[in-house]
Amino acid sequence: MTTPDAVRHHASRFGAYLRERKADVLDTLTNLVNADDAIPSADRLTRAQMIDHFGQLLDQLGEVLGHYEMGDVAALSARIAHGHGHQRQQLGFSITETLGELERLRRLLAVDMLHEYAQSCDPALTVAELKPLNAILHAFFRHMVVHSVARFESEKQAEADDLVARLRQANDELGAVNADLRRRESQILKLSRTDALTGLPNRRALTLRLREETNRRQRYDSPLSVVMMDIDHFKRINDRHGHAAGDRVLECIGSLLAGECRHPDTAARAGGEEFVILLPHTGVDDAVSMAERLRSQLARHVQARTGFKITASFGVAQFEPGEKPAAMLRRADAAMYRVKHAGRDGVQVQQRPPALAPG
Repeated sequence: MTTPDAVRHHASRFGAYLRERKADVLDTLTNLVNADDAIPSADRLTRAQMIDHFGQLLDQLGEVLGHYEMGDVAALSARIAHGHGHQRQQLGFSITETLGELERLRRLLAVDMLHEYAQSCDPALTVAELKPLNAILHAFFRHMVVHSVARFESEKQAEADDLVARLRQANDELGAVNADLRRRESQILKLSRTDALTGLPNRRALTLRLREETNRRQRYDSPLSVVMMDIDHFKRINDRHGHAAGDRVLECIGSLLAGECRHPDTAARAGGEEFVILLPHTGVDDAVSMAERLRSQLARHVQARTGFKITASFGVAQFEPGEKPAAMLRRADAAMYRVKHAGRDGVQVQQRPPALAPG
C-alpha cells in the first residue's frame, strides 16, 4: 500500500522531472500541434501562442506537484484554471479548443511522461505505486476541465446578459429619439399652422378647422357661424408710423381675439389685417352679438396698448345645409365689404345664399 509520504515523494520528484524535461515536452507538443489540421489558423490564435500556453500549464502543474498535499489538488487546480481561463479568453480559445488542449496535455503527461519518469527513476516501480501519481494528474486535469466549462458557460451567460442590456439600452435610446422626433414633428406641425406674428392659427389651420366643423354640422345639425373682421384704414398706420407699429397693432388684436374666444371657437389670422372667427354651436344672432362686443372692445384695447385708435368692419354668416365652407366665407366677406362701403366700423349679416333660399 502506497503511503502519503511516498505519494508526496513521487509527486515532488515527478514535478522536478517535468521541469527538467520541459523543453522536450514542449518539442513533443509542438510536433503534435503542427500535425493537427483541426487547429484553427492564425486569425484566432497562433500555434506558437498555444505552445507557450502549454509551457505555462506545465509550470503550474509543477507547482501543484511540488507542493502536493492530499487535499490541495482541487484548490490549486481551480486557481490555475481561473488564471489560464482568462488568458485563453484573451487569446481567443473556444471551449472546444480548450478541452482539446487539456486532453492532449493530459495524455502526454499521464501516459508517456509518467512512464518515462518511472523508467528513469526506478524501473522496479509498480503500477500500484504509480497509481496515486496518475490520480493526481487526472484530478488536476479534471478540475481544469470542469472549471473551464463552468467559466465558459458563465462567460456566455455574461455575454448574453450584456447583449440583452445593450439591446434594452439601444431600445430605450431609440424610444427617446422617437419621442423627440414626435415632439419635433408636433412642433413643426404647430408652427406650420400658426401665424408667427399674432400666435393665432393661420389660414391653413383655419381651412382645416372649417372643414372639420362643417362636416360636424352636417352630421349633428348644430349651428355654425363665422365672423370676418378687417381693420379699417390699416395701411395708414404702416405708411405713417412704419410696419413695426402695424405689427404691434396686429399682435394686440391677436391677444384680444384669443382672450375673447370660447374653447370650441377658433380665431385665425386670414392674412394681412384680416381675421376670421369660427363659432361652432352658435347661431347668427349670437355671432352678431359677439361681433358687436369685439367692435366696441377693439378701439379701447388697442389704443390702451399701442396709442393708436382703430376701428374694424365685421361681416357675419351662418352655415347653411348643402353649402360649401368657402361659400360661407365668401358671404361673410361680402357682408364685411358692405360695412366698408357704408362707412366702416360696423357689423352686417349675409343671409342664406340665393341658391339655397326657399322659393
